Amino acid sequence: MNNMNQSELKLGLEKLKQDWEPKGFKCELYRTNSVEFWSNPGHKADEFIIMIEGELEVYFQGKTHHPSIGEFFKVPANTPHNTRMSGIMYWIYAFDWQWNEDKVGIEEGKIRSPKVKSV
Repeated sequence: MNNMNQSELKLGLEKLKQDWEPKGFKCELYRTNSVEFWSNPGHKADEFIIMIEGELEVYFQGKTHHPSIGEFFKVPANTPHNTRMSGIMYWIYAFDWQWNEDKVGIEEGKIRSPKVKSV
């Protein structure tokens, strides 16, 4: 797992959580064993992603971004974006989000993002 051992990683993520949760953000690990694609017309707040392991591709504002492992990557508020991800990321966000039983993203009561999973 990169140049960071498990305890260093845990300490770093705990620090991020302590810094961001008082500001109203949620902080969580998101893990997938296959490639996932999702699209969103934009969230009400900035979204931050730190890839821990795997690959991330984010397309917005006419550019495709490939954040490296450990990079603190920002998707600006109200920015439509498409994401392709496999692996483990740390996700910092300030919106209510969940996948429903049909694998459709529900954000604050609205259908926002169909998720397509490939094996």
